[in-house]
Amino acid sequence: MNLIKRITAAAIGAFSNRLQYVFSAAQWIWPDDNQNVYITNGYKDIPNLYGIISLIIQKSSIVPFEIYQVKNRSKYNKYKAAIGSAKTPKDVARALLFKSQAMDKVEGTELEALLNKPNDHQTTSELNEQLDGYKLLTGNAYLWAWTPGVGKDRDKPMQLHVPPSTMVSIVTGDISNPVSEYKLSYLADPVLPGDMCHLKTWNPLTSFDSPNDGAYGMSPLLSCRRLMQKYKDADISQGTMFKNMAPAGILSGEKDASISEPQAVAIKDRFKQLYSGPTKAGEIIVTSAALRWQQIGFSPVDLKTIEAKEEILGEFCNVYHVPIGMFTKVNSTENNMTESRKMLITDAVMPLVESRKDHLNRWLAPKFGEGLIIEYDYTVFGEISEELEKLVATAKDMYWINLNEKRALTNYDKDPNPNMEKYYIPSNLIELDSLNAQPEDVDPDPLLELEDDDTDPAPDPGNPDPSKKP
Repeated sequence: MNLIKRITAAAIGAFSNRLQYVFSAAQWIWPDDNQNVYITNGYKDIPNLYGIISLIIQKSSIVPFEIYQVKNRSKYNKYKAAIGSAKTPKDVARALLFKSQAMDKVEGTELEALLNKPNDHQTTSELNEQLDGYKLLTGNAYLWAWTPGVGKDRDKPMQLHVPPSTMVSIVTGDISNPVSEYKLSYLADPVLPGDMCHLKTWNPLTSFDSPNDGAYGMSPLLSCRRLMQKYKDADISQGTMFKNMAPAGILSGEKDASISEPQAVAIKDRFKQLYSGPTKAGEIIVTSAALRWQQIGFSPVDLKTIEAKEEILGEFCNVYHVPIGMFTKVNSTENNMTESRKMLITDAVMPLVESRKDHLNRWLAPKFGEGLIIEYDYTVFGEISEELEKLVATAKDMYWINLNEKRALTNYDKDPNPNMEKYYIPSNLIELDSLNAQPEDVDPDPLLELEDDDTDPAPDPGNPDPSKKP
């Protein structure tokens, strides 16, 4: 290996555990995918990245759940499609109608008890926050179901735990058995596939050389490695400028004059003493000498550092589908902020929660009974409930659905009263055929038939001759 290659390899090795880049062979070389780097150098070091992810998981972790029994699989599939593609609060409201037709809520199940108390040291929201956070940061999250292993309920989960995704490795098998076992760095015994739920993002980065890569999800921050380092460089540059405040330029006499090195050092020290430092920025120098100023430094504004950081922030927001209006004053009017909050729920929070729900319904719910499913109530968010309130007036006039369906549309529980399952039609409605029919095609009024009847009426005892008026 020649000297250049050795230097390049050493540089890559030195920076492999840090999110920095080196320049070699006329190109930039970036570090490999590293889950620990995304946490330590991204989430921990970049405030805006921390703000984006923490905003999402703080909301996704508090969505309340309910347990249901599926009664109509077809309507349930329609509900899943509707809630999965919901882009506005109105779309959520429409999905609630399918929900009421597809399932019935059940209370007091063992599944509900487990989710309300997943383990002895975490609340439900803390467990969800940890689960969603690891997925957003590393592309992988793991939920371990602890089972007793003995007795009648040996395979029934008793506790749920979230091992750090950086401490889990997957042992792959063959096509029929993709995962043989999960290894946790802090446990001696492996975890069987049936006891571990793996939540991951789609990962197209697989190869024949390392087929094991396909078992892991791809971190969203893999595409942000350059952005993360650029943001940190801009932040350091801005901070350095604020701290040093000099040298901004060169101060010299109008005419050439020789000056000794001790004199130059003394002038420099005196200048720093009088005019340098963050507390003396913008001070005016008063002198009778003829001076010449040559600018050599630029402020963060001149260097476009602030604009660059805002541009990088926008890229981070795009990656996590969060409106940039949540983190900047640009277009931050009241209406825009309202729409940004709605987009945060529908575009970032709900897809994350729905993905978690699908995994739980596939892996955890069947362990507690057939047909049981977990559903989440997004009306806990004011951005959604405000739109539902607007549907109350609309639902009032929707005579083609029954009263219980109207209650579901406005997020009320089903009423057991049998009259709530009936349809109530307005009395002023007529058939469309009758509205478009010709006059001769319309059935005559029975009362008019009696008036126009040509048959002889029964004789009046007081007037035997009907042709004569009494």
